[in-house]
Amino acid sequence: MELTIQINEEELELLPYVAAAFKMVINPDNDPQENARIIANAIKANLIEDAVKKRVEHAAQQAAAQEADRLKEHIQPKSFGGGFY
Repeated sequence: MELTIQINEEELELLPYVAAAFKMVINPDNDPQENARIIANAIKANLIEDAVKKRVEHAAQQAAAQEADRLKEHIQPKSFGGGFY
């Protein structure tokens, strides 16, 4: 059985999940087309959920970093007479 999956560069880190999905769902007694359908459904269900979680986490981290940078600009030490207050 041959199955081609296109994965963009951001999703390369998800390849272990793909391998796990294959191991969990392939049944050698099944028709190859049935295995392919099961694999596709497992990948869709698990990988899409994981990919969305990772993208949301990444976006949240970026937003937090941008907010921290913005706050740093407003919280600069003030120098009065040689000392910082």
